[in-house]
Amino acid sequence: METMHCTLRTPERTWYDGEASLVSGASETGDLQVFPGHTAMTTTVGFSEFVIENGDHKEVFLTKQGFIHTDPEKNSIDILVFSCDKKEEVNVKSLKEYREFILEKLRDHKNLNAFQVKYLEESQSALEKQLEVLE
Repeated sequence: METMHCTLRTPERTWYDGEASLVSGASETGDLQVFPGHTAMTTTVGFSEFVIENGDHKEVFLTKQGFIHTDPEKNSIDILVFSCDKKEEVNVKSLKEYREFILEKLRDHKNLNAFQVKYLEESQSALEKQLEVLE
């Protein structure tokens, strides 16, 4: 089976660093699947569930805000994101509580600047997608 090198990183840690036969996920422009030897590509990620497969082994990650880069010369894919969690480790109750916190802040946004409002709106959107994937 042909493989490529795959890394999934956040500023805090490396979540995956190994071989992969297929990486599935979504960029901000749509769903994608990356196989070994994929053409060069750089694209952005808003929220995505990434599935990294190597033979029978499969790991699923929930990611937010970053980019994907493929390099056919190195036969590699790099996924660099601001936030990542293993799907099976996500606490749905905590996500729902955080969503309510964000909604409360957005309802009474008089004390927020435009950047803070935009950040909270994008966080809310990512949380909604994350909850949709988990429920």
